[in-house]
Amino acid sequence: MKKIVLILMLVIGSISMANGIDEKNTGARLNVLFWTAGGTLDGEVEMGEGNKTRDYNGLDLNLLSLSKSKDFTGYQFSIFGMNKIDGNFTGLGQGAINYHKGKSEGVQIGTINVAQNIKGAQWGLINTTKKLDGFQIGLVNYSPDGFLPIFPFFNISKSMID
Repeated sequence: MKKIVLILMLVIGSISMANGIDEKNTGARLNVLFWTAGGTLDGEVEMGEGNKTRDYNGLDLNLLSLSKSKDFTGYQFSIFGMNKIDGNFTGLGQGAINYHKGKSEGVQIGTINVAQNIKGAQWGLINTTKKLDGFQIGLVNYSPDGFLPIFPFFNISKSMID
């Protein structure tokens, strides 16, 4: 019985991976040790090895895994993992490491938070962004747009104090 379930999961994963990487999915996704399982609102089941880089809307849960998406809207929660967004992010990202390459609107909560451009908040031990429109709370905060480029405990954008 276990072999049948495993074969079925591999077949479903292969079908899911063959659907292409440029899809936009809406639903929930669980990533455990680089194994992905999830479902979309239209009934598609995703199972397979690793994460595909694509647009995603919804809930993304990760345990000891890397979650990656092009654009993401929703809630990401990662335990001992990393949330990586290659495009734009809107929502709440919680994880050991949050790494957003594009525009981020919302909140990053983690040990290390990295954003190219954030409109919202970063809360963690180390927070860094090139463009800040909001605030940072953490041990080390870096933003050239902050009231000081590097400041401990907190940093706010210059636009908030002008």
